[in-house]
Amino acid sequence: MIPNLGIVYWAKGDYPAAKEKMAQSIQYQEKAFGAEDPKVAISLGNMGMILRALGEADAAAEHYQRALTIYERALGRDHPNVAIILNNQGYLFHQMGRFAEALANYRRALRIWEKVFGPKHFYVANAVDNIGLTLSASGKPAAAIAYHRRALTIREQALGPESPDVARTLLNLGGALIDLNRFDEGMAALQRSLAINRKVLGPDHPKLAPVLIDLGQVLARKGDCLQAQKFYQQALDIWQAKLSPDHPDLGSTWTKMGACCLKLKQNRQAVELLEKALPIRESHRVDPADLAKTRFLLARALWRLGQQKQRALTLARQAQNTLKTDELDQWIRQRSPE
Repeated sequence: MIPNLGIVYWAKGDYPAAKEKMAQSIQYQEKAFGAEDPKVAISLGNMGMILRALGEADAAAEHYQRALTIYERALGRDHPNVAIILNNQGYLFHQMGRFAEALANYRRALRIWEKVFGPKHFYVANAVDNIGLTLSASGKPAAAIAYHRRALTIREQALGPESPDVARTLLNLGGALIDLNRFDEGMAALQRSLAINRKVLGPDHPKLAPVLIDLGQVLARKGDCLQAQKFYQQALDIWQAKLSPDHPDLGSTWTKMGACCLKLKQNRQAVELLEKALPIRESHRVDPADLAKTRFLLARALWRLGQQKQRALTLARQAQNTLKTDELDQWIRQRSPE
């Protein structure tokens, strides 16, 4: 029953309890079957998924790699279980900003699943949807849309129109549409995603939070930061109840809220939010561009308050090492001593 309990807690969004039960599962299975048994790899893969959700990227990577090694030795490099680990490991790489590695994993998983199950299986949709997600993150949202639409068709036909997997694809599709400034289409996809997740998972499940964040981003980009903050706060309330206080998703949300405060000229509130976000982003393996954005936002907020101007310049210069924008370069030039 221990392995099942870990998955039960995962499905409920109780990730710390899921981690505890899955660790017990791994210990039990290693003693019962041996450390290289494929049954152990199943729990290792599940633990990787749980650790990723908890923001423990390095530990998640170790569990995924060990599961992958076991599966390839025991089952062969083209077994569907190998593809499952490749897909999940790819998602971890995506979150770490390692987009080329993520795409390589997804494409290998896609080849395996298409060969074994055919082009319309819901496993195929997992890899297709994730390829689209990483293309968007790599600055190619137009290319991503075709992948998300293919995944959406497969998932609706295989799983039904109200599956949480359908909601996930709608979230990703909405994000790509928003990146192309197709706000009305993006909002429609996100609102449908939110409605499915609320109905299926309940009002406080962690999977609702990313949809709320994206809805907030749409409003922020349209200039309605007051309404955007309401969506960000709803997401924050969900995550703070479920996640550790230094989880990367909290750092991301505080950064977005801080950006809105800057637009609203709420500079003191911006500093408070961004000061909470920065140490989280510095201590986790987040996309370097995301860390740079937090540093530059905080630099701007501090400068506006007339506080710690030297630190503000230092933060901006640190951001400049990664973030190459005319706005950042000009900001530094205008404030640097001659």
